[in-house]
Amino acid sequence: MNVKGLMLAMMSLLVLSLSFAQNKIFLWQEGVVVGSYEIGEIDSITFSASEQSADSSAVDIADMPSDAKTLARKIFAGINLGNTLESSDGFDGDWCPDGETCWGAKKVDAELVKQYKASGFNAVRIPCQWYDMIEPGSDSYKIRETWMSRVQKVVDFVVDEDMYAILNIHWDNGWLENNITDAKKDEVNKAQKALWQQIADRFKNYDEHLIFASANEPNLLGSAPSINKDDGLTAEEEAEISKRAEVLRSYHQTFIDVVRASGGNNLLRNVIIQGPGTDIDQSLAYDVLPKDEVQGRMMFEVHFYPYTYALMESDADWSPAHYFWGNQPDFMNIVIDGKNHSVEPGGWCGEEYVQKQFKAMKSAFVDGKGLPVILGEYCVMNRDLSAFGNHSTGESYQSLFERSRAYYYEFVNREAKNNGLIPFLWETPGDIYERVDNAGSGDFSVVKGRQMLLDGIMKGASDGKYPF
Repeated sequence: MNVKGLMLAMMSLLVLSLSFAQNKIFLWQEGVVVGSYEIGEIDSITFSASEQSADSSAVDIADMPSDAKTLARKIFAGINLGNTLESSDGFDGDWCPDGETCWGAKKVDAELVKQYKASGFNAVRIPCQWYDMIEPGSDSYKIRETWMSRVQKVVDFVVDEDMYAILNIHWDNGWLENNITDAKKDEVNKAQKALWQQIADRFKNYDEHLIFASANEPNLLGSAPSINKDDGLTAEEEAEISKRAEVLRSYHQTFIDVVRASGGNNLLRNVIIQGPGTDIDQSLAYDVLPKDEVQGRMMFEVHFYPYTYALMESDADWSPAHYFWGNQPDFMNIVIDGKNHSVEPGGWCGEEYVQKQFKAMKSAFVDGKGLPVILGEYCVMNRDLSAFGNHSTGESYQSLFERSRAYYYEFVNREAKNNGLIPFLWETPGDIYERVDNAGSGDFSVVKGRQMLLDGIMKGASDGKYPF
């Protein structure tokens, strides 16, 4: 950065912070940008000296060199610490006071993160509850110190391994994501501000390995109808959804404003904004992006769960559950009990569908808005197909399912990265890693038979190339 004659001191009456991004200098006063200047236009800046001592409110430029695209390029493959720090017993704390093992997970330690790294991941998304961890009786949304310290320790496990950490406010009993309405707007914004003030302040001196995410899956539509235009939305319905989009934008704006105002490295921290429902179609239809005076430090987030293959547990009248995926002969036209349980080539949720969805995000956000996209969650749920026995080839249906799932993970990672989406596997206790509470093994090893899933992820991540 070639800026000659730049002299800095603190004004006695107005405390100003400087942040640098996109060849600009931003001057902040009490969380508000009061000026921005092109570096090439600056000859010198002189502030009157004061007796005020330096503190941790100043950004360390050396800690935060990467804008969003540069940082995105550094993420090879990501994984979620799912069903762990976001697990909740429903606000009362009676049966699961630690807030971490409520949904079957072991408590996280450094060995788990080392195992992630050894598998090839270099980024961990940490879904986290906060609202459920407010001090009892607190009307100021004071987060319990024991919880803040525990979350910080888990973040440290990640960044100490030179891995990237995404820290969010997750579902948390739906206090935000189920209340995107005018009636709840002020109340939710008050909580969003109070919680992020505490989180941002606690982590403001962390370097760029830590990324903040505003929310999880903000439910824009709620009980509103589908956004599918073929459903024939009325003008009133469209107006209601658009109004909700503005409410969601306000929640994201509160997040941005609080993070930037907290000072320290948060002035340049990369942040992530979630699309409505983190759904691709909704994100393309409704703009919920807030304004950030610091340019080039924002990412966007969607999730990806093609339902009949990724999540559907049993057959329905309108579709069988799909257990086999991909335009590969081994996985096509597999009929069990008279029903085709393969995703049809060219059909909904097949290879062409994945490519179409990811290309749409590239066009609208990566190319159109200059934002890298975090694919914050993708997975295919575990299924036990042992009762079906073997295919006519002699291979068990369970083995076919696992091989097909590995191929899907390979495909999704490759296509995501090729389109500027940074993939994060949704992983829960016992899915790929032995991290079930009281599982008996005492370690975090890979579940028997699941290494092929990791191999698929890493092959796809290696083959895929970001377009930035």
